[in-house]
Amino acid sequence: MHVPRIIFLYLLTAWITFVALRIEVLNVAAGHLLPTDAFTRNKARGGSGKWRAVWMNETRWRTWNIRDAKGGPDPRPLTSDEQSQMLQEIKKANADYDLHEFLSYFGWMWQYVAILIVLLLGAAWAIDYRRERLKAALYALPTLVAIAAGALAVYRGYFTSLASGI
Repeated sequence: MHVPRIIFLYLLTAWITFVALRIEVLNVAAGHLLPTDAFTRNKARGGSGKWRAVWMNETRWRTWNIRDAKGGPDPRPLTSDEQSQMLQEIKKANADYDLHEFLSYFGWMWQYVAILIVLLLGAAWAIDYRRERLKAALYALPTLVAIAAGALAVYRGYFTSLASGI
């Protein structure tokens, strides 16, 4: 009976850990947008305050940034400064997009639900087997990881980053 419980808890804890670490890596690549920098920047620029992210490529970047005298996209070759600026901005925009997309699926509600399941079951089973130290420790470890991941999810605002401005 203990083996399936432990396998379930550790698999769910591995998934929770993967999601938390992946969000942290993407957050660093996106320039530390979380906890709420993404939508506060949007609101400061006159936007709705909702976090918007779009996949960027050269065509889209040129359409938004390089204009001719009439206001249309300018097909001229880019200068070396413009080329380096474009590459840097594309990399940043795509990192922002990757974070938004990953967070909108895995960090949205699934991370909170998985953390709650591990926290409740792990703590309950650790308390049930508190007299058997090894079993209690095997149940307590995922519970501690879930607490850490839950604190990170709340601090980084996985849910509120996406729900703000709705």
